[in-house]
Amino acid sequence: FYGDGSNLTGVSGSGGSVVTSIQTFTTSGNHTYTPTSGTTSIVVHCIGAGGATGSPNQFAWIGGGGAGGVAIKAYNSTELGSTAAITVGAKGVGSGGQGSPQAGGGIDGAGGANSSFTPSGTGIGCTGGGGSGSPKGSGAGNFTEGGAGGTAEGGDLNFSGEKGYTNRATPDKWSYLNNQSSSNYYIDSIKSKPAGGGYGEYGLGAPSVSIQDTSSLYSNGRSGEDGAVIIYEYAGSGGSGSGSSFVLLSEQASTSGTEVEFTGIPSDALEITLMFTGVSASGTNNFMVQLGTASGYIETGYDSLSQNEGGSDDTAA
Repeated sequence: FYGDGSNLTGVSGSGGSVVTSIQTFTTSGNHTYTPTSGTTSIVVHCIGAGGATGSPNQFAWIGGGGAGGVAIKAYNSTELGSTAAITVGAKGVGSGGQGSPQAGGGIDGAGGANSSFTPSGTGIGCTGGGGSGSPKGSGAGNFTEGGAGGTAEGGDLNFSGEKGYTNRATPDKWSYLNNQSSSNYYIDSIKSKPAGGGYGEYGLGAPSVSIQDTSSLYSNGRSGEDGAVIIYEYAGSGGSGSGSSFVLLSEQASTSGTEVEFTGIPSDALEITLMFTGVSASGTNNFMVQLGTASGYIETGYDSLSQNEGGSDDTAA
């Protein structure tokens, strides 16, 4: 939901905070954040950069780079201060032209750099760690490990990035001449994702690669993707959430059964965000969300959209 809540019905209370603007930092390097006028609190997402793929040679399959870690943290105006220092992590780079021939013994994939947010107020900083690169490899039947996903620290929520994928049975195929005749350089279409996905290209690890020829030359690996820092700015007094404009409820494990319940949501909440990690439905079933009061759940009157996506297991890295 984005707006002032004027079209909502059946909502009581006042003084809640709403998202008024979003600031994004996606260019690698150092930046300074200044809150938009009227901002009373923020929620920060720090996404580490993705790692690169190592060099392949002579029919080896190289695991992908690890994805960046994600730290999510809320700050009130006192914790934030007047400015904040931001670092956006640079991607791990596949040396030279990606897929082009490389003299020497090949190289391991470079790791992605950390993304961080450091406020000038009383709050502590948070960091999304960069994903690791994958090692080089040579020889038929050699499947190298994918790079480890980046970690995170300092956030109210800290998520590790996915480990780099190994190549699947039917990879996408890109062909390069590589100064040889009909040399084939294979690139998988799957990239590891930060915090299970949801951040577009930011923080993705490089894909798995392979070179399918007998040349003594190594080929260069693939690059990961730069990280990002995304800041949601809120304005308002925060309503009944104990003076805070952002209420973080404890996570609920769904190790068994078909439903979980979150309680303690402020009665004047205007926006509720649910985050799923490691959760899957049976077959083509969709996830369903119901709101409720002390009198019970509201079962009708929803306007919603859902979708599901199938898939198969990858070779474990």
